[in-house]
Amino acid sequence: MKYIKSTSAHIKCAALLMCTVLLCGAFTITSLADEPLWAGDVDLNSKVNAIDALKVCKYVLSPTELTPEEVLLYDLNQDGSITAEDAFLILHVAADNIKPRPIDKPFEKPTLPPAYADGWQVINDKKYYYKDGSPLKGWQTIGQFRYKFDDNGVLGSKVGIDVSYAQGNIDWQKVKNAGVEFAMIRVGYRGYGTEGLVREDKTFQQNITGAKNAGLKVGVYFYSQAITSAEAKEEANFVLARIKNIKLDYPVAYDIEKAETLAGETGRTEDAKITKAQRTTFAIAFCDTIKNAGFKTQIYSSKNWLETQLDLSRLQSYDIWLAHWTTATTNYTASPYAMWQYSDKGTVSGIQGSVDLNVSLVDY
Repeated sequence: MKYIKSTSAHIKCAALLMCTVLLCGAFTITSLADEPLWAGDVDLNSKVNAIDALKVCKYVLSPTELTPEEVLLYDLNQDGSITAEDAFLILHVAADNIKPRPIDKPFEKPTLPPAYADGWQVINDKKYYYKDGSPLKGWQTIGQFRYKFDDNGVLGSKVGIDVSYAQGNIDWQKVKNAGVEFAMIRVGYRGYGTEGLVREDKTFQQNITGAKNAGLKVGVYFYSQAITSAEAKEEANFVLARIKNIKLDYPVAYDIEKAETLAGETGRTEDAKITKAQRTTFAIAFCDTIKNAGFKTQIYSSKNWLETQLDLSRLQSYDIWLAHWTTATTNYTASPYAMWQYSDKGTVSGIQGSVDLNVSLVDY
């Protein structure tokens, strides 16, 4: 049966049931049967059925004077008043073949089974996660991943990781089986030092092939150390040469962040004392080159850099990939973001060591 869960719904149901009662003829209690008397058995036929629920519905809509004995029969939940909940509970006992309770025994409100079992559910092609019989809403952590659900509980995000040579050899099928849906793969980088040579990530080819073969959606990113617009365009063309025959699902990301080694060596951009305006111009040069080649593009950077080191008013044409290692982004208000890198300490089956965890709010 489908359970009615709100008082207003009970009353509407009661009205419908009342009509049925009136059509079938009114029922009245003429006498009380010998013991035992069952709570809810208002027609005294030694069982609780839909006709009993109909009688209670009629009473709720048009109260009449009842004897104390009749009140004991009608008031199934023993709360001192006869309401739509009593009709609902009587119908529940009848429909689910629950053993009736004698009127002199304490009431135990039946536990209603949830509409859906706890866990992931697909309903009308939309995905939900149920807990205690209700869908989760808003930001949630389930297992090791973050998810975003709308106000109706519909899932509106995708689970992702980003990888480079640092993750070593990856078993992409295990990654897929762990629940990861997309991967951002480093295609290359510009090196430190004055020369600033552009190089391909040594695991790019095996990662892009392995991820796609396992059925993951893929995008790529390039770690920039450009100190001129020409260098930013060079980086973009370097990327384009390596993805021209690859179908990407997710964007090409321009990775711009503070460059510093564990030994204290600073990056070319720091050494060149690049300004906020210049850094923004380089991001535009890279992204426009990528976009003009027909690929989606985005800008990756940390919360601090997005707020202080880039002019986001000039970057509104590009999606933002926010790096903010925390459980919530409520303190980030610089701009909307399409992707959020929320941890650099993730553990995923198929990857040795830690990996960055991401959630995408855009189904690219």
